[in-house]
Amino acid sequence: MSSMSALITAVWAVAALWAVAAVQTCSLAVRRGRMAVRRNASRARATLLAAAAAGPLTAVASAFVSTPRALAAAPLLVVPAAVTLAWGLPRLRALVSALGDDPWGPSDPRTRRASAEPRLTVPPLVALTGAVMAVLVLAGGLVAALVAYGLTAAVTAALTLWAPRLRENATRAGVLRRVLIHTEQLPATGREAA
Repeated sequence: MSSMSALITAVWAVAALWAVAAVQTCSLAVRRGRMAVRRNASRARATLLAAAAAGPLTAVASAFVSTPRALAAAPLLVVPAAVTLAWGLPRLRALVSALGDDPWGPSDPRTRRASAEPRLTVPPLVALTGAVMAVLVLAGGLVAALVAYGLTAAVTAALTLWAPRLRENATRAGVLRRVLIHTEQLPATGREAA
């Protein structure tokens, strides 16, 4: 196996880690119970840390294989990882610590809103896109790099614009529709009337 194909395989592994982190963070808002949210947030935090460490390490390793391609691919692996760590990790820590006080019971709307925060859910998706586009940069040339950066910018813009709508949908996803009937609204039966 050549060194370039080994590097591309390593970048695919980074992309797989980002995919798992994105699934974990995006599914937080639809968990029914507080314990499930806490467990999922802990898994998301561990996966996010692993992916954020693997991206820059792979970028450094790629410098030993092909310097021009590594320089072109490095921002796609490093910048999204740094943004994800800066925005997502504090929110995950806050969510885990808030649910540590009362881990039992159903997931309330405040927890679902915090779980669907766009600064928590969007950066892993952008990092996943960056890792996949880094494969394109490493495998191709200048045109591939321009296409990869253009696609990453387009996906980032689309996710940023859709983030409020996605948050609203995710917040409502776990809500059960309930009909409350007060006792004053019930019709009087024969026993109660007498």
